[in-house]
Amino acid sequence: MKYFYKLKNSNVIIFSDLFEILLKYGEKKVLMYIDLIIKKLIKNKNTIILPAFNFDFTETHKVSNNINEIQTGFLNKYFSIKYNFKRTKKPIYNYFVKGPNSKKILSLEQNTSFGKDSVIGNLSINGSIGLGIGINPKTFSWVTLHVCEEIEKVPYRYFKTFYGINIKSKEKLSETIFVRKKNSYRLNDGKKILKILHNKNKIHSDKFKNIDITLLNLNDFYKVGIKLLKKNKYALTK
Repeated sequence: MKYFYKLKNSNVIIFSDLFEILLKYGEKKVLMYIDLIIKKLIKNKNTIILPAFNFDFTETHKVSNNINEIQTGFLNKYFSIKYNFKRTKKPIYNYFVKGPNSKKILSLEQNTSFGKDSVIGNLSINGSIGLGIGINPKTFSWVTLHVCEEIEKVPYRYFKTFYGINIKSKEKLSETIFVRKKNSYRLNDGKKILKILHNKNKIHSDKFKNIDITLLNLNDFYKVGIKLLKKNKYALTK
């Protein structure tokens, strides 16, 4: 865990895949383990970002700011409540945020979901840390991949704006996403990036209480992805 304990004054976005871990250890023990991770990050003055994606908006075109309006798992809900995280305002790709850099992240323009002024775009370009809990470090597709695709304007995606409303405040909402074309058979595949990063020892894997922990600098992922796409616009697909 030497890389994890060195994290100080950083932006850290956490992604998790807890299905197998929950089956093995149970909810109570898993929450206890991850709580220790969160506490350590807070103690070391890191800014923590948790995905709070709400894909239902693309169909319902409405939100109510309910904590249950996310499809990124109970972990993010639980800790966002326990530690009083703030939430960004976009209706689909939004995030829970807590820490010294919260104000800066919450104030990002976010003209598009994966652009340079989006949350994930800003984190990726400026070298924030991706922390994976329970993920497979050789296959996990970090959201930064979509940042690379938007920056390089890959031909199998296009910009689409989704409109809706906050049913409580009556505020009109919209979000522009670089979505995959309906007739495209291309599926995302970040394995080429991950293989290059593994070969350069840029991905650090460890265990905490027998839970797999993966750490990488998102800018390393971003730079490799951009380089691959400049050579071949379909490099991040299969």
